[in-house]
Amino acid sequence: MQRTQRAYCYMDPTICLNGGTAASDGTCNCRPGFNGAKCESPICQNGGVVVDYKCVCEAGFNGQFC
Repeated sequence: MQRTQRAYCYMDPTICLNGGTAASDGTCNCRPGFNGAKCESPICQNGGVVVDYKCVCEAGFNGQFC
């Protein structure tokens, strides 16, 4: 007699960044304002661009998301 076990994939919930949560299918559900496979990139507003995972804002705008 041989004993077998079913294998389950497990995603470490700490792999999702910026408050994102791990979904059962292995993806991250990101909080508003973030995107990317691991919620690593902010979504910049007002023409801001992401550099090193932070928004660089156009003149006259500031804050985390510009």
